[in-house]
Amino acid sequence: MQRSIKEGICGICEDPLIIDKNWTKSSVAKGFLRCSECRNLISRVYRLKLKSAPLVSGMIEGKTCYSCDEPLVLDANWTRSQAVSSKHLCNCCSSDYFKDRRDANLEVYKLRERTWRSENKGLVNAYGKLRRTRKINRTPSWADLEAIKEIYKEAADLNDIHGPGAYHVDHIIPLQGKTVSGLHVENNLQILKAVDNLKKSNKYVQ
Repeated sequence: MQRSIKEGICGICEDPLIIDKNWTKSSVAKGFLRCSECRNLISRVYRLKLKSAPLVSGMIEGKTCYSCDEPLVLDANWTRSQAVSSKHLCNCCSSDYFKDRRDANLEVYKLRERTWRSENKGLVNAYGKLRRTRKINRTPSWADLEAIKEIYKEAADLNDIHGPGAYHVDHIIPLQGKTVSGLHVENNLQILKAVDNLKKSNKYVQ
């Protein structure tokens, strides 16, 4: 028998659902009767299935992006998970699609982000500490700290003019790149528009 939202019982493990503890406000709003632990478990299982799913030639050969018509090449401009789930969008168009969707629902996304941060303060602190530690570990003794501060100050001035978060300070060669890692030094820093930095992500663009 399907449970009503008022009962507040996880439909999988049958634990009581408590808002702001094991039941997020977004789950309540969407009517999801699953505790946070079960939702995370389902998500992990789904991602593992995508990674292990077999790829037959018909799934990946001769496919083109339905947005820009570029040929889709696995592990170049097309991810394995997109191929398995038959999402015929190249990485660039996929990024643009999610950006446009976020821009069209900016307030909803901001509320969702604030809610997640308030409900996961431990994780937020852990990620921030990890990021700061990586910067320290990748900052050599000969780095010009004053020059680094000036770059961050310039970015802050641009954000004062154009709005909070409009510009980011980016590491040209990422601190923790997949193929190459850079240093936290002045000549490895650049100021980018936020949208360009998010597209670049943790990649080294030559």
